[in-house]
Amino acid sequence: VGDYFKDLRISRILSASLKNLIPTMFVLAVFAVLEISVSMLSRGRNLQTVVSDLLTGAVLSLHAISPLLAALLYEFFCMGAWFFGIHGQNLLYVINDGFYADLLVENINGVAQNIINTTFLNTFCLFGGSGCVLALVIAILLRSKNRTTRSVAYCAIIPEIFNMSEVMTFGLPIAFNSYLCVPFIAVPMINCAVAYAATSLHLVPVVNRMINWTTPVLVSGYMATGSVRGLLLQMI
Repeated sequence: VGDYFKDLRISRILSASLKNLIPTMFVLAVFAVLEISVSMLSRGRNLQTVVSDLLTGAVLSLHAISPLLAALLYEFFCMGAWFFGIHGQNLLYVINDGFYADLLVENINGVAQNIINTTFLNTFCLFGGSGCVLALVIAILLRSKNRTTRSVAYCAIIPEIFNMSEVMTFGLPIAFNSYLCVPFIAVPMINCAVAYAATSLHLVPVVNRMINWTTPVLVSGYMATGSVRGLLLQMI
C-alpha cells in the first residue's frame, strides 16, 4: 500500500511537470521565431537591441523639446519593463549610464546646470528602489495582516533601504501584478515631477554630485545636493 501511494505522488509530480512543459516550449518557440525574424529584418541586431534603440531614441528626441517630459517617458519605459520582469534600467542603460551621466559630469565641472541627471533620477525618482517600493514595504508592515505578504516585506526591508527592489518585485510579486502596476509606474513619475519643480523653484539645489545608487534613502538626498533640503524633499 505504501508503494502504491508513493508511486501515485510521483505520477502527480510528473503530470504537473508535463503540464508546464508544453506552454514553456510554446513560449520559447514563439520568441525564438521572433528573435530570428527581428535579426533578419534588422541586419543582425537582436530583439533587445532593437527595442532598446527605439525607446532610447524616443526619450532622447523628446529631451530636446522638454527634459522633464523626456525623464517622465524614461521612467514610464523603465517601470513598464519591470512590470514584465525586465530590468528597465539595464534595458535603457544608454540613457541613464550614458546620456544622463554626461549631464551630471557637466554639472560637476560647473559647465551647466542640468536639473535632470543620473544622480537626480536615482535620488529623487527611484529612492527606495524601482517603483519606490520602500513605501509599499512600510505600508504592508504597518497595515497588512497577511502573514505571507508580511514575510516578504520583512525580507525586503533592508534591501529596499539600499534601493534594491528585486525581493518585492519578484517575491510579492509586483511583476505581472495588474493591481500594483499603476502605482509602481506612476509614483516614480510623480516623484520626478515634484523634484523637478522643487529644483526649478530653487527650493532644492541642483544635483551636482555623483553618488552610488545604493546609497541609503535620506542619506542620498543630503549627499546628492549637499543640503538638508534634499533630505527633506525625499521625506516629503
